[in-house]
Amino acid sequence: MSNQTTVNPVTEFALDIVQGRKTACKWVKLACERHLRDLKDARWVFDEDEVNKRIKLFPLLKHYKGSFKGKPFILSDWQKFVIGSIFGWKWKDSAKRRYRYAFIKVPRKNGKTFLAAGVAIQMLLYGRNLQKNGKLQPEGGAEVYFVATKEDQAKIGWKDCCSIIKRSLGFSERLTVRIHEIRYDDQDAFCKPLGSDSETLDGLNPVCAIKDEFHAWPDRNLHDVIEDAYGARDQPLDFIITTEGTLRNSIHDEIDTHCKNILSSDGSYLDDSFFAMIYEPDEGDDPFDEKTWEKSNPNLGISKSMDYMRDQASKARLMPNKYSTFLTKQLNRRTDISERWLSMDQWDACKRVVEEENLVGIAGTAGLDLARSRDMSSFQAVFPDGNGGFSIVSRYWIPEAEIEERKRRDRVPYDVWERQGFLTVTEGNVTDFRLIENEVAELCHKFQINELAYDPMFATDLALRLRDDHGLNVTEFSQTFKNFAMPCKELERLLISGQLHHNGNPILRWNAGNVVSRVGPSGNQMPDKAKSSARIDGIVALLMALGRQLNTETGLMPMIQ
Repeated sequence: MSNQTTVNPVTEFALDIVQGRKTACKWVKLACERHLRDLKDARWVFDEDEVNKRIKLFPLLKHYKGSFKGKPFILSDWQKFVIGSIFGWKWKDSAKRRYRYAFIKVPRKNGKTFLAAGVAIQMLLYGRNLQKNGKLQPEGGAEVYFVATKEDQAKIGWKDCCSIIKRSLGFSERLTVRIHEIRYDDQDAFCKPLGSDSETLDGLNPVCAIKDEFHAWPDRNLHDVIEDAYGARDQPLDFIITTEGTLRNSIHDEIDTHCKNILSSDGSYLDDSFFAMIYEPDEGDDPFDEKTWEKSNPNLGISKSMDYMRDQASKARLMPNKYSTFLTKQLNRRTDISERWLSMDQWDACKRVVEEENLVGIAGTAGLDLARSRDMSSFQAVFPDGNGGFSIVSRYWIPEAEIEERKRRDRVPYDVWERQGFLTVTEGNVTDFRLIENEVAELCHKFQINELAYDPMFATDLALRLRDDHGLNVTEFSQTFKNFAMPCKELERLLISGQLHHNGNPILRWNAGNVVSRVGPSGNQMPDKAKSSARIDGIVALLMALGRQLNTETGLMPMIQ
């Protein structure tokens, strides 16, 4: 195993991106920074020998259609980075692969199909790591699946894989292409297409699942079936490769948000099992600027020509219905109205050291977003700084019994947040309303909270107890456009001006990255829980607090006395 200071194709690509020698979007830069940073982490080793072996296998595969028919498949630099990262990173103590999940998001005609087929073939033949004798080891009884919501859709990628094998000497001799499967008889292994409508989803034991066009998956049911089936394998690979799509509030959006949170994390949001490579324009990029095309299309000039892009752009300028498709499929830019509301760059720029003790005695307001029975609850308080800005104090609670299920469903480290002191885990399997009541009362008395806003849908009983038993001034905050209009505008102003002071709370940051806004008939704005990709409790509570801070003197919202 090579030492980690040698420059290899993977590290060379990362250096070229980070040092500006190659054009790249924000997320690719962050992926490369992560690679370079992890080379210094003693928990892992980067196995250059295995990387070189894996990369050298690809030219043995032959293209079977188009102008490249019959030619060897030569990995582009970005594809070497993907393959090298997935197979090269290993845990130092066990020598097992670090990454169990890979999320690759790239526009059309960027070599996606061949890359996916190459990974499937490698996992079918060599599912285990490089051995000391320098040979790649097969996984006994390997099961590799091309997975889609419908089996007919899954067959598209699987048939591409069959055609590649038939035309690739050496692979066609070891692998047998049959009507419904590719067989590797020496190891009792196979590769099949699989959809939610397949005859059975029972008894699966996959070593690898290729999830193509993941943007079209309407829910997480099939995704969870595959993930649950990985249990018997110690080094499975969940390989997701997709373009952008138009289906929102989907498992794709959930994973996309998770990966972006990993890449942009300051260390508080971690998932060491996930590799992410996302190509899309940066915020504010002109979709008709050829530099934007380069950022989004890593194979531009190779498998995707500049002439093709110019033709597509020309049509998009002239035909409104073509414009949306151009943004989505040629640039990986979302075009629906349900886009992420808040800029995470602006959010991160507002991070400060917020000393809570220094806020004692400053009049503030608070919002409480209370869970129905089993979800997370959030308390957010805001304190004016005298210069038009506000500092935030945040608290979160969740039932203990929900931690593991929530970690699995939301793909966020609730247990880490608990250890870091950002999350209070309560006993039992339902929301501990009494504990929250007492802690909220204590916070409001410790700080000078003049008003506590709450959603009457779920929190009226607790609010009345806070008023009657603890002497707090509580205010109904119905979830309407009218009530959210002013605080939404204020939150945007605070972020743009850099006057929102938070301490980098990772849960509140996660909420901010998830929130989608909805615009009403009058142009007013409010957070949309139904369309947001995951939980937004903290932002809802923050907006309620800002709303009372702005509106206390106007009497726009009714108050319980």
